[in-house]
Amino acid sequence: MRVLVALVLFGAVPAFAQPREEASRVLAEARALIASGDDGAAYRLAGRALDGSPEDVPLLELRLELQQRGVGLTARPPFARRIARRRSAERLLRLDSTSAIAHDEIGRQRLEDYLFDRDFIKVGGGFGDVAMRHGDVLSRNDRRNYRPGTRTQEVRFNRGGRYDLAGLRATYPILGKPGMEDDLREARRSLNAAVRHGGGTYAWPLARLLIAEGEFDALLALGEAQEDDLLRAVALFRLGRTREAAGAFDVAMAAMTEDERRDLDDPARVRPDDPPRDAERFWREQDVRLLTDENERLLEHRARVAEADRLFGWPTELGRGATRGEIYIRYGAPEDRATLSEPFYPGDAHVTQGGDVMGSPRFVVWEYADGPRYVFTDPYWSGDYAIYAPSSLAFSASASADADDYIEQDERLRREMPDASQYVPPTSWPLAVLTTGFKGANGMVDLVVVTGLEADRDADIRSAVFAIRDGTPEAMTETAIESGASGATRTFVTTLAVPPGEVTVVSEVAGEDDEGGWVRERQIAWDYGTGLKLSGLLLATSVDEGRAPEPGEIRRGDAIIRPTPEAVFASGDPVAVYAEVYGLRVRDGLARYSVEAALVPDDGRPGVVQAIGGLFGRGRRRGVAVRIDASSPSADAGIPLLLDASRQRPGAYTLTLAVMDEATGETVETARAVTLR
Repeated sequence: MRVLVALVLFGAVPAFAQPREEASRVLAEARALIASGDDGAAYRLAGRALDGSPEDVPLLELRLELQQRGVGLTARPPFARRIARRRSAERLLRLDSTSAIAHDEIGRQRLEDYLFDRDFIKVGGGFGDVAMRHGDVLSRNDRRNYRPGTRTQEVRFNRGGRYDLAGLRATYPILGKPGMEDDLREARRSLNAAVRHGGGTYAWPLARLLIAEGEFDALLALGEAQEDDLLRAVALFRLGRTREAAGAFDVAMAAMTEDERRDLDDPARVRPDDPPRDAERFWREQDVRLLTDENERLLEHRARVAEADRLFGWPTELGRGATRGEIYIRYGAPEDRATLSEPFYPGDAHVTQGGDVMGSPRFVVWEYADGPRYVFTDPYWSGDYAIYAPSSLAFSASASADADDYIEQDERLRREMPDASQYVPPTSWPLAVLTTGFKGANGMVDLVVVTGLEADRDADIRSAVFAIRDGTPEAMTETAIESGASGATRTFVTTLAVPPGEVTVVSEVAGEDDEGGWVRERQIAWDYGTGLKLSGLLLATSVDEGRAPEPGEIRRGDAIIRPTPEAVFASGDPVAVYAEVYGLRVRDGLARYSVEAALVPDDGRPGVVQAIGGLFGRGRRRGVAVRIDASSPSADAGIPLLLDASRQRPGAYTLTLAVMDEATGETVETARAVTLR
């Protein structure tokens, strides 16, 4: 009997060994087919082999790998493909609890569920009347100031409509879905297990989770553990360690091919309708901080591209080419977001199978605080989101459809505001800046830029003011901020000589590490060359003569002016102002002129009524005014004035200055907003 048993067992060995040997051969052949680009043949070969070895783990893993690439399941709807992959992963884990690709698939699906459910707003009523209540906020195009790059523009954004997040949350208070925390917990467990068992090949979806949750310390640890310099660079940039991030990006790009480097920095991603030819010059012009060695806007762009790749794609199909990835690269992460699964308009598609409705389309809403709103839709749960616009049926049936046409908005924004920077330094210093134009020498314009910084900065501080035209600095002054203080701020004054025309004035301060602040404003440098002209109004706390200027002061002619960086004065304090008039008519060796200044409240509240004649006979006004008659031996003259606002109430005012040439009767005037508090 023992001999018989031994013979039976001995004869059984080849029977078990043969399927494993055959499976290994099939696996090698399938890998060769994949390498040659024939994924379909590899999938069919693995399927036939699994008919004979249904529990062969390497073959099951190969099939799941191909299914993740979309192979073999194309005849099924997207949600059915997802179910098939999940069943494959669960089967694998029953056979081998260390299967990295099985953990990867489970983690991917739980992460996808969590990211949708985390921002979910439960909406009832679909495209019925219950959703129509948001139609009373349908102003189609709010106009908002925006400063992309070095320009200031008036840009129209779609607002109102049925996807207004504030309105939706007020109407439908159920936010998020039950179980989403379990999804997040399971996603973490599975994705970490995939990396633990499979190494860096499976780090991509874990990085997606960390980026989506803003866990950049953990992302940095992942990048260091996997020796992924691009992940390290992204994490360092988001953690505010800009100098280290720049070095990490350099290391990562050194390992890329030339085509990969060119694609990462391609300016066409932020200028899709007018791609710049010279990428290096373009990014140099976009630099938001001119006092630092790093180009923060370029680093931000690189971080956005790397994040978009992981948030909206996979290594085989990078997310930078996905619709949401393109918008993310142009505008960054939205300040607010939501997901919905109920259509608001007739004609929006549902997921159907055999004529039966299997599910509603998915919608993702992104809102930027000072920018656009975007709505994306995935009608078939494929993961391929597109920019949303209602169907033609909706336009004929609903007045709100125009406000929800985000395709039309995107076409407009690609021209008017193709991108936006969200970069702020880790320690951001608020600045107050006022710029005033005066006539300069040789046809130039003197832009007097007054910058104020809170006085409690003890570290060494560098300051600079730049005038930028067509993206290129054409004038600059760099100094250390003097210790002279005005009130609670340090004030420094810079004069830039520029040709007439439109320029962007940048005032920047920088301290140690990456701390600092800056303000960019578009200014018109007016041509003061011919005719009677009046400069801007330089607001000040004092205007003197007969002494040398101190730190924080400026000399114009004989006047010593201590300008203020804000158009704000304490109620009860005098309001000092300095201006210059040009082109007066000189007769008998003198130019004679009259000056009147008036500080008038804007809001119409009762104020102190002065017995004044108004600005050259325009009638009595509330507020305070002063009038002087003056003369000058020159056609150009300085005008220092002091207005007693001690009896005026706090609030918004307009300061108007008018000058009349007594020889010609011609009058010029200018005005500036002022606040008393």
